[in-house]
Amino acid sequence: MKNKMSVYPLLALAVLILVALACGSTSTEFAHRTPPQPEATATPRPIAPPCKEIAEKVEPMTEAQRKAYLSTLVGNSVTSWIGRVSEVDVKYDGSYELQLDMNSPAWYSFRVYRVYFDIPDDIALEFEIDQAVVFSGTIDRVKEFSGSVIVYLNDVSLEN
Repeated sequence: MKNKMSVYPLLALAVLILVALACGSTSTEFAHRTPPQPEATATPRPIAPPCKEIAEKVEPMTEAQRKAYLSTLVGNSVTSWIGRVSEVDVKYDGSYELQLDMNSPAWYSFRVYRVYFDIPDDIALEFEIDQAVVFSGTIDRVKEFSGSVIVYLNDVSLEN
């Protein structure tokens, strides 16, 4: 009887091994297997409304409402916005920043709307005051300063 009792645990172990082999894996292999993950796809950035629409929305707002709304624009893409050169600023490190006035005679605003972004050295001297510039990019941050709304962009491409 003693010999039959010692056979049962071995028989149970053999059955478990056979079941694991029949399923195509061992318990340690199964524990380390990760389920297949879906491929990551790039989420498109939201598109910011045209500057005129932003200005129309912002004009009647309180300061608190403006700050809340303008912060929602960060990360949005701007597409084919048109501004006029107000300055090419030489920054402290010697690089250049293009500053564009976004206000238009076609719409009136109490505030001045500007867009700032870095430009390569080799094109910095090509711009003239009041020159129209068509551009696209991503809103990095938005600031208010002395009645102005300033939109800072990165990843900018010039279209003209």
